[in-house]
Amino acid sequence: MNWIHFEKIRTGNRGFVRCILALTILAAGIVPPESAWAQNQTRIRQSAREENGNGVRVYDVDHDYGTLAFKGRIERTDLGDRYKYFIQIAVVFLPGELTHDGYTVTNRTKVADLKFCDLVATQKVEENKPYKLLHREYHPIAVRLTESGEVGTLPDLEFLMPKSAVEAADHVGLGVSGSNNLYWPIPVELK
Repeated sequence: MNWIHFEKIRTGNRGFVRCILALTILAAGIVPPESAWAQNQTRIRQSAREENGNGVRVYDVDHDYGTLAFKGRIERTDLGDRYKYFIQIAVVFLPGELTHDGYTVTNRTKVADLKFCDLVATQKVEENKPYKLLHREYHPIAVRLTESGEVGTLPDLEFLMPKSAVEAADHVGLGVSGSNNLYWPIPVELK
């Protein structure tokens, strides 16, 4: 992982942070998890790279959502009838950074008190209807960020998902949730 990148953000590279946040123009307010999962499906489409030809796909993470920026990697290993997802992700807290209109509009909070990380598979049912949840696994985490630019790391986590859920899903993704019912999807498509 590129920790130098996070050190620059933490120590004052505010112009870079503002540029990243300005690229993320989202609707005001708190986004419920099912809507956030659906937004991720349409926001981020990327190809994963194979590593060593051993059935492991690597997804690079370098995106932000509202008041959190994420950097790291996710490995997906084929285990036959299911996939194992192994995550290594750092998080930067950006509560007061300015966006195009002068405010961070999504998930504004003075403290990011992260309690859970989840992996979900969702499927679109009908236009303008909530996505159907096919699979969800979550792990408790304890990451508390209180200062602008503060960096924390999620614990190394492993998730298992049936291949049938991945194949049927329109979106497979990760997210973190915190106190005050805030949810931050990690904008990477893992299907």
